[in-house]
Amino acid sequence: MKIVIYTEKPEEFIEKIREEITGERVKTWDFTGDNLVHTGGKGQWEDIFLSPGIRKDRISVSAVRSPQQDRGGESYVMGRFVELLLTHLYRDFDKIEIY
Repeated sequence: MKIVIYTEKPEEFIEKIREEITGERVKTWDFTGDNLVHTGGKGQWEDIFLSPGIRKDRISVSAVRSPQQDRGGESYVMGRFVELLLTHLYRDFDKIEIY
């Protein structure tokens, strides 16, 4: 599963996500290096992280999960990430594709 976020300035968009998290406006996500981890599930989803890849006009976000985690957990975390984008950063991107 992959999420593609189209934006004119992808590096700045990643920084805006980081600011939302570190500024505590978003309390259920954290960064581990360059990867995002959903922390709102009391440890349930913390073995799934989202890895963003920056391109010229987009960010491609892929989920990486442990072998113990099923695809349902991956779908849940990806859905929560889309919720973060639509709730907090909807003015900062042009389009989202999920596939």
